[in-house]
Amino acid sequence: MIMVLMNISKKVIAVAIASAFALAGCSQSGSNSQSSSQDGSKLSVKASFYPLQYLVEEIGGDHVSVDSLTPPGTDAHSLELSPKTVAELSQADAVVYLKGFQSAVDEAVKEAGPANVLDVTEAAQIVETSEDGHDDHEADEHAHEDHESHDHEGEDDNHEHLDDEHDHGDEEHHHHHDIDGDPHFWLDANRMATVATQVGDLLAQADSDNADDYRKRAETVSQQMTDLANDMESGLEQCEKNTFIVSHQAFGYLAHNTGLHQVGVSGLDPEVTPSPERLKAIGEVVKDTGTQVIFTEVNVSPKVMEVLAEDLGIETSVLDPIETLNDPEENYVSLMKTNLENLRKGLNCQ
Repeated sequence: MIMVLMNISKKVIAVAIASAFALAGCSQSGSNSQSSSQDGSKLSVKASFYPLQYLVEEIGGDHVSVDSLTPPGTDAHSLELSPKTVAELSQADAVVYLKGFQSAVDEAVKEAGPANVLDVTEAAQIVETSEDGHDDHEADEHAHEDHESHDHEGEDDNHEHLDDEHDHGDEEHHHHHDIDGDPHFWLDANRMATVATQVGDLLAQADSDNADDYRKRAETVSQQMTDLANDMESGLEQCEKNTFIVSHQAFGYLAHNTGLHQVGVSGLDPEVTPSPERLKAIGEVVKDTGTQVIFTEVNVSPKVMEVLAEDLGIETSVLDPIETLNDPEENYVSLMKTNLENLRKGLNCQ
């Protein structure tokens, strides 16, 4: 078994390095070209990435024109901004972002000094992680358990298990964000509900003529997010498996709320190449839990995960971290529901 896992590690790392070179330089950005044009009669809003854009669109309605600073297909973690985009921020009526997640946005907001700015960190209730970016106190213990079913009783209320992570050995930690915690709050619709309220307040401040409309729509969106969170929890309440393996640890908040345990091949940063020790640990998790599916993600090459799955004799599926919107026919809610359906299939949920 050890020799098999060592061979898997060598093969997957080779693919990872090749993929990294192929993806290098793909994170340059400007404004989202799919956004509506500014016509002077609408409130001009810039959102740092798609889930925040979604909230502004839903709450602002016809009163706003909103662009995402993170274009479709871009890795939000390593976002870079063109001088043109930075200049546009100074002309925006409002900006919504998550401080510490995208350093380029932090610097641009500071430089541009837009009139109305919302940092959603407090409303999003970001959970702090350990010094190396991971909270893995319970990860290994839980990841090797194979329960017939799971529930929410006995879950640790201090969120220590949000980042179910093994030791990554010698892999390089080159995070592109400075936030002290897991930034992926939007994969918990309850946190999106709280952020929606603050977005409504921001728009009301920037456009007092329509303040009542913004706040009413924010209440509606907040309730929709709460309903979605309830659907996620109930949909994953009775599952044969309770451990899921993902490309990178974006799903900690979702896992906590649903009583599941995520195991990431990479950590919070999707660009980190997994070490041989990490790949061996993933193989052990697959063996111990009887996992039959590992999840790739959009915007990141699936080759590493596909090779790993092939060598382990299991299948792949997809979970979308929803950092960008790649299909204009979809939206935040539909993508969350697709994630739910794929998780249900992968974990054999009733």
